[in-house]
Amino acid sequence: MQVALYGLHGRGVETATRIICSACAKSGMSVKALVMNDSYKKAMINISGNEKEFSPPEISVFFDVLNEKLPEKSVAIYNSPSAIINAALKKNKVKSHYIDAFSISQKPNMAMLGAFSKMQAKIPAKSFRSAIEPYGKEALEQFDEGCKKVK
Repeated sequence: MQVALYGLHGRGVETATRIICSACAKSGMSVKALVMNDSYKKAMINISGNEKEFSPPEISVFFDVLNEKLPEKSVAIYNSPSAIINAALKKNKVKSHYIDAFSISQKPNMAMLGAFSKMQAKIPAKSFRSAIEPYGKEALEQFDEGCKKVK
């Protein structure tokens, strides 16, 4: 599974990437990640794949509403108080989900990880919870809220 995370600086893309990698390791999966800094942060994550290179993401998680071209028939999760209506998403048959992560916390990464956890089936939620535990009770609560509130 290929995953991409996008966010403006300070939104927790690097921390979320570390947590996803840790959750994969706790589940016995191989994982490779690359974090890039442009005008915003972008992380590419290759989970349990044999691919040597990163390919277009199957799931894209946007910590902020950013404009990024998404592969056909992929999944997008946006940090937004309402559904994202975009002709390009509809044309490419992208399944779009949203969560108002800022209503849960000013640091949206834990809530976005909860939404991501709910929208994928490869990494068990208990592995995410175990990887998030060192960040404290509040982080676990935000993760749980993200799981519940994604639409």
